[in-house]
Amino acid sequence: DPAAADRELIRARLHDLVGGMITRDPAAMEKVRASDFQTVTYGGRLVDRTGDIAAVTGSPAFEVKSVTTKEVDIRIYGDAAVVRALAAVIERRGDKVETVPIRITQTWIRQNGDWRVVADQATRVEHPELWTPPATNAAPVTVGAASPDR
Repeated sequence: DPAAADRELIRARLHDLVGGMITRDPAAMEKVRASDFQTVTYGGRLVDRTGDIAAVTGSPAFEVKSVTTKEVDIRIYGDAAVVRALAAVIERRGDKVETVPIRITQTWIRQNGDWRVVADQATRVEHPELWTPPATNAAPVTVGAASPDR
């Protein structure tokens, strides 16, 4: 499968992206996002690359504690790719820590030989019971550690 290497590289970039969110590292997030990146938040707002990175890394009132994904589907179309996944994001807003189940859809492009995400949409899952442990022996991918007070 010639696209297998591209899928693995995108998985690695996803890991880098989430790691940057958890460590609050703007440079790590910038490296994975295209310069014209835009996201639609699960609150429905359209945010550009600079605004999204600032929202994740710049506020002491907000913190991504961990992200666990499953049902990750990566489809390659030449120099473009679509990534879909179900994610459980543990985040802190002020003193409140909660798990937010979301479905994400991302568009990735190959730029200068590397993959970068150019568009992202996160939709809050209305039925959290959809987020159940996988039925197979395959473990979900988790980046970060759950909050010790959780």
